[in-house]
Amino acid sequence: MTKEQKAISHSCLRMLEEHTSQTGFYYRYNRRMPTYCEATKLRERVFMGDTSNIGDFIFRMFSKGIVKGWEKKATVRGFVRYSSPDVVWAMACEDLQALEDLLASTQDQNYFFGRSHPGVLDCTVFGHLSQFLYIAMDFPQKTYLKENCPCLLRFMEHFKQTHFPDWEALCERQPNVGLDLDSPRMQALQSKKKRMALRVVAAMVAVGAVAYHTLRTPSTRQGK
Repeated sequence: MTKEQKAISHSCLRMLEEHTSQTGFYYRYNRRMPTYCEATKLRERVFMGDTSNIGDFIFRMFSKGIVKGWEKKATVRGFVRYSSPDVVWAMACEDLQALEDLLASTQDQNYFFGRSHPGVLDCTVFGHLSQFLYIAMDFPQKTYLKENCPCLLRFMEHFKQTHFPDWEALCERQPNVGLDLDSPRMQALQSKKKRMALRVVAAMVAVGAVAYHTLRTPSTRQGK
């Protein structure tokens, strides 16, 4: 790669990682978290919430926490300062158009800069854009890609078919061994829950003892 191509690639990587992808996270984790959970079956596929009570509890805590967390992140990044979230999506689409124009400028459009094999930029583009295109949600970025970015769409399909011919199998639900009751993580969690329960009981006993002593003392003195 030439120095110019390396500079362009570096700039695109920063754009994707620090802006384009962040708009997607804001959309799905804050603006559309219930839809995201339903589309990805997050409760069942990641947390095994349909077969594990602990997994279901962790999922409920996670889904609430990530919405609040992304409200703070969106504020820090300035997303919530715009007049409408549509402004954020529009800026993300400008990023996508820049990638489309860059890819369209090469004669061989299988990979960026006309290379015969994928580079860091190709892998990064596929990783981030696949989350717009292949998650069953109506991302504004997905709509823009399908309506305005034919080169990127061809790139994505070529990359997927070439490097992930078993894509469908890879996307099948896999067991989360970390939630098995015999796993070290779950054993540690169970021990932690027992210790917390003992502390709660001890605290309740201590409070009860203090209350009993406080209430009993005046009557004892009066009797004397």
